[in-house]
Amino acid sequence: MQSYRLGFLAGFCALALAALGAAPAMAQSAQAATPPDFAPLPRPTVTITAPPGAPVASVPAPSAPVPSTVPVPAAKPGSQAAVPVPTPKPDPASVSALPMTHVVAGAPATTAGGKILNPYSEQPETKYIKIPVTSTACSAARAAGKPYFVEFRARSALSFGHTFVLFGKLGDGNHFASYKIAGLHPKGDSNNYTMGLWIPVPAETGPSDGDADEQFMTARYCVTLTESEYNRLVPYIKQLQAEHKTWHGTTYNCNSFGMDVAKFVGLDTPNPNASLPKDLIEKLAELNKNRPRNMTAQSGEPGGAQPIRR
Repeated sequence: MQSYRLGFLAGFCALALAALGAAPAMAQSAQAATPPDFAPLPRPTVTITAPPGAPVASVPAPSAPVPSTVPVPAAKPGSQAAVPVPTPKPDPASVSALPMTHVVAGAPATTAGGKILNPYSEQPETKYIKIPVTSTACSAARAAGKPYFVEFRARSALSFGHTFVLFGKLGDGNHFASYKIAGLHPKGDSNNYTMGLWIPVPAETGPSDGDADEQFMTARYCVTLTESEYNRLVPYIKQLQAEHKTWHGTTYNCNSFGMDVAKFVGLDTPNPNASLPKDLIEKLAELNKNRPRNMTAQSGEPGGAQPIRR
């Protein structure tokens, strides 16, 4: 009986010792199966230094596709550009000389090798004017005793487009005898344009790249004027240029400037902040196609009737 008890105790001790020996191995196995609770080490960074003088490549910013049927002028300082988009180069065969009777912003046009130099371009893509400004849109508006004009125009741009006005004297055929350009646009590069969507930024009120090339036009509406009407219009445009030194995308912008001119010559004007430039000029034409102009808008007389401002 005593030997039986000793044998039982010996067996029990052997089992206990075996269990104790297996415990560390089980603990190690469990630890290996548990993921670490510390943060992984950061990936090593590799810095590649270009040799001196090597060109630095830049990654172009993504941009919305631009319809091939509506070219846009290249980005340049002072343009309303947000994202650079390549512009097709003008076809030299389609470029014709601009008659010297045409006047752009008071300066005679210059030509080089039969091509018309664009005085407002700093980019090779728009260095030359492809399609010179014509008076085609004024043909239907011509009338006896009205040798002058003001034309409201919209053109494509690298952003939402641009509204501006041409004004001057009609010529023969589809030519202007002379014209000037006025329009409100941000001064400086595309960064100013982007900032101007939020806060007012310094502005310019003359021509910009693309205004003097018909290939960028998207809409236009021409009004012919008598000499006395024109002589009142020019000082008013100069007054607008003197008063508006800032551009703001949501308050006073290129649309606002153009519609102030339209209102002054007695047109019914759409809301300038409710449409993009192309749609705005098309609405202006639609509102006034069967409506006589309200000439009291220019009179300055107290109580004179004013055109509708929608």
